[in-house]
Amino acid sequence: MLHLATAFALAALPSSSALPEGGDVESWRATLVVATDDDGAPSKELPFGLELVRNADGTQAFLLNPPERIPVPHVEWDGETLLLELPHYNSRIRATRGADGALSGEWTKVRGKDRIARVPFRAVPGGAGRFPSTAPSAATNVAGRWSVDFAEDEPLSVAILEQDAASALVTGTVLTATGDYRYLAGAVDGDTLRLSCFDGAHAFLFEARLADDGLAGEFYSGNWWLDTWTAKRDPAARLGDAFRQTTWDPRRSLADLAFPDLDGELVPLASPALAGKVTIVQLFGSWCPNCNDETVYLRELYERYAPRGLSILGLAFELTGERGPDTEQVRIFRERYDIDYPLFLAGTANKTDATLAFPAIDRLRSFPTTIFFDARGRVRSVHSGFAGPATGDAHAALRAQFEAEIEELLAEPAPDTADAWRLLTATEWSSTAAFAGATYAFADAPDGRRVARRTIQGSGVPVVDEQERDVTIVGDAVWVGGEVWRLDRTAGVLLDPTRFGRRLHATGGPTTPLIERRGTTRANILAGLRDDDALLRREALFALGSLERDGLTSALLTPHLDDADIDVRRAAAWAAGELRFDDLADELFALLEHPNAGLRREAVRALLRLSSRDEARRIKLAVAADDPDPIVRALLVEAELGR
Repeated sequence: MLHLATAFALAALPSSSALPEGGDVESWRATLVVATDDDGAPSKELPFGLELVRNADGTQAFLLNPPERIPVPHVEWDGETLLLELPHYNSRIRATRGADGALSGEWTKVRGKDRIARVPFRAVPGGAGRFPSTAPSAATNVAGRWSVDFAEDEPLSVAILEQDAASALVTGTVLTATGDYRYLAGAVDGDTLRLSCFDGAHAFLFEARLADDGLAGEFYSGNWWLDTWTAKRDPAARLGDAFRQTTWDPRRSLADLAFPDLDGELVPLASPALAGKVTIVQLFGSWCPNCNDETVYLRELYERYAPRGLSILGLAFELTGERGPDTEQVRIFRERYDIDYPLFLAGTANKTDATLAFPAIDRLRSFPTTIFFDARGRVRSVHSGFAGPATGDAHAALRAQFEAEIEELLAEPAPDTADAWRLLTATEWSSTAAFAGATYAFADAPDGRRVARRTIQGSGVPVVDEQERDVTIVGDAVWVGGEVWRLDRTAGVLLDPTRFGRRLHATGGPTTPLIERRGTTRANILAGLRDDDALLRREALFALGSLERDGLTSALLTPHLDDADIDVRRAAAWAAGELRFDDLADELFALLEHPNAGLRREAVRALLRLSSRDEARRIKLAVAADDPDPIVRALLVEAELGR
């Protein structure tokens, strides 16, 4: 099985990974210290192969985890000092040769903001065996499928191992609900199995004892994580369906989502360029080896299917949370894989924070997560994790599933937007007085174009904007010229995805669900704030923010600033600013640290209303001047608080 994996692996590597031809080849047995004893002496070492190839062009280096051979992008080696840099993982090894001929130094890797892993490194020349091993026997053959249980991980995993018939050497991988452990290599020594992998990001060491046809032992990830694990032979061991783990919130659409591109410009994901296209959205991290494996495959899919109407968007969740360093890492990632489709900076790698930044799914369980949209902009499936090339048959099966899904979506008829257009043209759409009292009229132009004309209610006679703006419908996104609205059919309104409170409503009023289900007296609105339906709470907060403040208190909003629904929280922050509830400033300042950019925008807008004359608050607000979200930065620049 893993012979198939080898073929996939070699095909997936960048062009610089070609096997060395000629030159002086030096083989080393490298180790990382992943645990120490009470005296600080190494107690567990993770071995991997290192090959240095010197030729006329300089030195190449390869990390060896049979059968995989990983090229190191940047190498400096003068025979005495060694630098290996893997910039796509923000990872490097520095070492110097000692009197005994061995290299000693350190592997460092950025793992988060102000978090750098430092792991002692050593390499000895000669490339001796990865682990000690003894001649195999029937009792020590570990080949096959195993059901694996990690103590700290709830779902069961699956190990797929191969053992050379004539030796104790073992290769394989472990598949989990979130991805795979890539290429593990090791050996059986008596009753002990050892496997390891180092690829510049992962540093995995598995140790286990064999007993009663089972395995039990420890798992090390770098020098920062230790878990215990057990395994039982199980030829039928399989993971759950990765297409059924994560669900899309049916209330959400691509029209709700906008993220900064690598130039810092906010781009709605439902752009006119996606009109009528099947779209894949990948939630990934440049730091994530499984994401790197999937990206190689997505690039292949894009080259094959883009001419037939496939679009791919990549949303990066990075390690530091700092705009500059994270953007640079994604640029390095883009260049490494020569990616032609758009990449965006979406948030940080913490899964809880990433879920809040991308609230369209119930929970982000793994990097990568891959979402398939049909040409109408509707979500058809969500896939968690990625079974990479090391998984052999599982990888082949995943490729077949992805490609079948794409073929099915591309074969469907072109989307019909007539229903949405009938809804738009049936009536005029008006904004609230807070947004200039504009009215939009949608109509077919004589030349067949869909257009909209805007009328602004000024003092006296309405001013008609004679410019006709072209209208493009992408799923639930309605583009009017260069501005995008989200058609919320349930609420009967057009929403500005980037600014809560800015909406267009058809005949019947701005809060149709509230009107139909409760009414809009003050008592009805207050009752709506307590409704179990998040939509009703959102609409009640919108109605509340439009009322006169007399008799209202901030206590009405306080619970909603911590609501489980992100749109309700946005509505509460907006209403706090509209009603000038000054005593909610501390709660609003706390929201500036929230992972969701839409919520931070409303908190900033509200604080700007509350802090216009409070210099201490203005200074405090200025800390958001380097926020990753360009709208937040623009708001502060406009208020002369940004840079």
